Amino acid sequence: MTPNFQLIELYADWRKLSDEECEALRHQDWGRVAESQARKKSLQDVISTVFKTCTVEQRRSAQIKEILSELIKSEQANQQLLERIRKTAEKERGDLGGVARTLRRIQGSYGQQPQTVWHSYS
Repeated sequence: MTPNFQLIELYADWRKLSDEECEALRHQDWGRVAESQARKKSLQDVISTVFKTCTVEQRRSAQIKEILSELIKSEQANQQLLERIRKTAEKERGDLGGVARTLRRIQGSYGQQPQTVWHSYS
């Protein structure tokens, strides 16, 4: 198998992992997201090794450029999805913080009586 073909296969594996990561993000399955990212990190080392064995012409081929362009789009889409999830979570956290403050004010307006166990000892 030529280094160029190996590189194409590795990039295809990366694409599959990016698709799995996207699906995990959609379901907010953070364990699967972390697993996909860990697998991509280890794949990155292999890609780097194979990339170094390719000729300059192979690295710059139209096919490799097209594959890399698609991978970049996929990674950017995952990043945008993650950013939308983060913003939604921040909004929900802010909303819950406001509810908690309102609840404390309501509780304070009723003047809670201290709860004592003993009123007197005789």
